[in-house]
Amino acid sequence: MQRSFKVKKSGILLLLLIILLSGCQPQKEEPVNSRDAPKLWSVLKPFSEEEVSKQREYIQTQTGDAFPISGIQDGFVILTTGSDSLYEELVMQDLLQLAKLAPVTLLIGGLAPLRSLPFYEVLDLPANTELIKMQQSDFMKLGFQQDYLSLVKYFQPAVWLLADGIIQRQYFYYAVNHFEDVYSYFVTEEEITTLVQIGKSLQNLTLVRSQTQTKEKLEITEPTLLIHWTFEGNTSQLNALLDALKDQIRVAVVLQSTEVRTRYPIILQELALRENANTKTEWYYRDSYINQMEAFLKETEKLQQKYPDLLIYEDQSYEMVRRFNLIHTVHPTLKETDDRDAELNNFFLFDEQGVLINEWLCRMTLGNKEESMLMQSMLEKAITELTH
Repeated sequence: MQRSFKVKKSGILLLLLIILLSGCQPQKEEPVNSRDAPKLWSVLKPFSEEEVSKQREYIQTQTGDAFPISGIQDGFVILTTGSDSLYEELVMQDLLQLAKLAPVTLLIGGLAPLRSLPFYEVLDLPANTELIKMQQSDFMKLGFQQDYLSLVKYFQPAVWLLADGIIQRQYFYYAVNHFEDVYSYFVTEEEITTLVQIGKSLQNLTLVRSQTQTKEKLEITEPTLLIHWTFEGNTSQLNALLDALKDQIRVAVVLQSTEVRTRYPIILQELALRENANTKTEWYYRDSYINQMEAFLKETEKLQQKYPDLLIYEDQSYEMVRRFNLIHTVHPTLKETDDRDAELNNFFLFDEQGVLINEWLCRMTLGNKEESMLMQSMLEKAITELTH
């Protein structure tokens, strides 16, 4: 009787085990539609013509036109945020030297939140300097769109030289410690820098050779693909393009290094000298600056070692940004939910005469394997059409 009960009990346990095991068997996998496949690849996605136009909506003044804000006739006009950041204070120390040449009008944007005294209350302003607080209508006259005004990152120092209310010259995207460049630009009679556009030749583009850290004028005497790379610590996409294209055409890579070569080192040096350094916004980002500088140096060295014959330049003063009418971060309305970061990577194709044939503005985003080849295919097709 007891033995019979044990047999029945064992049978029940065996039946339960069979049922459990059958429920744990792997189910037959349904084919995954590629449209629903996970997006895991870093890809370069080119902007459409409409997106390029939106990306370049910024200051829209032109030399030869009347300055759009009335009441300012002669001298230099400097547009600035009017913030209390240490960097803006250092920039203004440079730019206010222009007061030795002509009167200066400071257009104070008032976009940045203040935590301490703004730069114009800290610095001793030259006697021939006038301050004008900007109104929103004034921003619109300069070409700003409403969605730009809440973002200080798009609001770089800009300088105009006026005579009788007419714009003689203009200079956008100033980087601290490059006053010699801007000074030369305004005191030289010859127009030394012109906007590079499709159908126009590249002239007088001076960059820093990465290997030697010396200034060098880029000369184009053969078909050339110029890559402006933001270098956010991920070079896999750049390496893939270089491996595919370097044997098809002369390639020159320009690394956007204005922050890590110019801004961060100067800020860190200045913070070390100031007794009130902890009152500055930059004080809280010291470790981030150092980490970004170290990462840039490491990745640059790896790029140089892998491609020893590659022309590698650095843009340490927003020269590429100004000359090609770029904004170096993606406009917020153009970001997508799966964008990898907020940086742009740009491609410029020149013929043997140095004339710009085509250009592509791209964002780094996520996509599938097929999409990862899209930019490469577009470049290869354009190169083939140009070189054959």
